[in-house]
Amino acid sequence: MKILAINASPRGKKSNTLRLVEAALTGAADAGGADTEFLDLCESDIGYCTACGICYQTGECPIQDDYAGILSKMQAADGLIIGTPVYINAVTAQLKTLLDRMADVIHCQAFAGKYGIVVTTGGRRGHR
Repeated sequence: MKILAINASPRGKKSNTLRLVEAALTGAADAGGADTEFLDLCESDIGYCTACGICYQTGECPIQDDYAGILSKMQAADGLIIGTPVYINAVTAQLKTLLDRMADVIHCQAFAGKYGIVVTTGGRRGHR
């Protein structure tokens, strides 16, 4: 089984979300010997969806950036671990940008049958 973990925290090595994603990925590998891969979404170049509709017509987004490679990795995985801190009751801008670009993929339910978990962190300074 192939598991892809995506960390959507912009805090880099200081990220509590990163620690949580890494723990989940290690658990997947230890529990069943899964083939694992880690992706730091914030190191990727993903442009905003322009609502052009071409993805609905052709199945591919015309914007040339890292999105196609990330989507390919997601499609090849049997399971996904997605980690994000919660900012103002929502996922990070980086994850939201990825999800917006996946409009056709999500609409067509292309991930039906895959395993998935989402791990989140939240808090505010002094009140964790």
